[in-house]
Amino acid sequence: MEQQKTMQIELITENSTTGVDYYYAELSLPAADAEIRDAMQRARITGRQNAYQDIAITECPLLPELVHTRLQAPTI
Repeated sequence: MEQQKTMQIELITENSTTGVDYYYAELSLPAADAEIRDAMQRARITGRQNAYQDIAITECPLLPELVHTRLQAPTI
């Protein structure tokens, strides 16, 4: 049985080549391991230890005051 998605986040990481471009990926939570890995690959987070990263909450019907919140020093 699939759990109901309750929050949508956006993963953001800096393009280390240019330093001014960013990669983005959306992820609906709760998420399966494969969904998290896929989003991290799309945002090019995997294998980049020192790259700027953050997570922004883009949708949260249960706690709408969290929308547009950016989490500093985040991990999934």
